[in-house]
Amino acid sequence: MLSLPTPLAAYMQAVNARNTAAALRCFTPQAHVHDDGHHYHGQAEIGAWLTRTQQATPFTQEATHVEAAAAETVVTLRVTGRFPCSPLTLQADFRLADDLIRDLRLHG
Repeated sequence: MLSLPTPLAAYMQAVNARNTAAALRCFTPQAHVHDDGHHYHGQAEIGAWLTRTQQATPFTQEATHVEAAAAETVVTLRVTGRFPCSPLTLQADFRLADDLIRDLRLHG
């Protein structure tokens, strides 16, 4: 089993449980998410993105590799769901502040 920083492990568990409120508690109030060419700022926009994404295409994600550095933790994700090319491998670049996620960048 891979060792993830606490806020990342909590975020992944909440996303897989489709618990948006729990996932949002893992982010700073002014956090940023970058996904599929879109930028979401703050918990309201991030919450809407999480809800919309899970409703459109329910999925689960599993960390398959983790590289931690002082400023950033890079997690390779195996994303499985009802969408073309499932499972898909994505990279998630996390930056933390005060033991919460302040920036998340998802890319293929």
